[in-house]
Amino acid sequence: MKRIAKDLAVLEVPDETCPLTLAADAAQQQAMSEQSLAAGPPSAQSRAPSLEPGGNGWGMSSQLPAQINDPAMTELDPEHVRIVVPWDVALRPHMRTACGAKGDAGGNYANVKAWVAAAKAHQYQMTVSFGRCARQPEYKNMPTVTQYKAAIKRFLDDGNLSGVRFFAAFNEPDSAGQPTSVAKAQARHNADTLIGAKRTAQYWATFDRLCDSSAYTCSVAAGDFVDGPEFAASYYNAYRHALTHAPTIWAFHAYYTGNTGDYRRFDRFRDGVRASDKIWLTEQGGIVNSVRFPNRTEAAAKAGADRLISDVVNRDDRITRFYYYSLWGDAGGFDSGLLQPGPVGGPHAKRPVFDDLKAKLNPSP
Repeated sequence: MKRIAKDLAVLEVPDETCPLTLAADAAQQQAMSEQSLAAGPPSAQSRAPSLEPGGNGWGMSSQLPAQINDPAMTELDPEHVRIVVPWDVALRPHMRTACGAKGDAGGNYANVKAWVAAAKAHQYQMTVSFGRCARQPEYKNMPTVTQYKAAIKRFLDDGNLSGVRFFAAFNEPDSAGQPTSVAKAQARHNADTLIGAKRTAQYWATFDRLCDSSAYTCSVAAGDFVDGPEFAASYYNAYRHALTHAPTIWAFHAYYTGNTGDYRRFDRFRDGVRASDKIWLTEQGGIVNSVRFPNRTEAAAKAGADRLISDVVNRDDRITRFYYYSLWGDAGGFDSGLLQPGPVGGPHAKRPVFDDLKAKLNPSP
C-alpha cells in the first residue's frame, strides 16, 4: 500500500538553553490516515485518531504475552499494544547475525511469537519497536543498513508474526544503552560520535521504503527518542540531516518530561516536527524506581503518571497516540507499572494510577 511522500525540510533545533519556538509548517499535503493501515476491527478503523477520553489513540507498552492476557489488561481494553524486540529477532533463529551465533537468543523469538498471537486474540492493534541485540556484550553491536534491512524483511515475511502494521525503526536510539548512542560510539572509538544518529535515520528510511513498496502494508515511525540527557540538539539534528525523505510520523518517549515537569527536551523534539506530521508517544509512565529515578514514592510516581496522561498528551494537537509502560511493576528493576510487582502468574495489586488511566481509555458513561 502506497503512502503519499512529503518533501524533506530539515530544521535546525536549538540547544535547550536557547528559546524554543515552534517550527514553521511546511506546505500542507495529503497523507493517508492511520486507520487504513490498521489490522484492527472495523469499528476501530472508522474512528479518527483521538486522545480524548475513550478515544482510540491509547495503548499499552508491555513485553510479555502474560501481560497481554492479564485480566487487568482486558479491563483497560487499550486500542494498541506495543513491544520492543531485538532488531534481528526474526532472522537470528535462522542464521548468524551481527548480534552473534544462530539461535533464539534469550527466547526472544518465541516470546514475540506468543505476544503476537495473544494480541491478535484480543484484537489489539500491534506496534513493534526494534532495538539492540538481545544480550550483553552484544549491546554495542550496530548493524549495517543491509543487515538491518534483511532482518526487517524476515520479520515482515514471517507468518508467525503477521498482522503487525505499525512499527518504530529503532527504540531509543539516543539512549546510552543502545548501539546507536554517542556513548557506544565513544566505546567503539568511532571518529564520528554521531554515527549512530545517522545510521538510525538510514534504518528508518530503509524500513519506510519497504512499507511504501507493493509487497508490504505497514507504517513506520521515525525517531523513537527518549527524553533523557542524551537527547541533545546535536544528535537530533544529525538524525534529521541524514534522512533521505521526510517522515510523516515521529515517535518519542516522555519519561523525563512527565516525571520532572521539565518540558524543554520534549519541546525541542516538537520544534523539529512539521505541523502536518503525527507524533506518537510510544513509551512512558510514572516511575517508581529506575537508575535515574531511584526509590521514588508511590505519590511521586502517580504525579508523574497523571502529568503524562492529563497534560503531556494535550500539549500538542499532533499527538495522536500514547502508550503507557507498563502493566506490571518490576521489583528492584525499572518500575513504572500500573500494577505492583509480583510473580508472572500474579497476583498484582493495582496502583492508584491504574484507575486514572482506565478513565482515559474507558470513561464511565
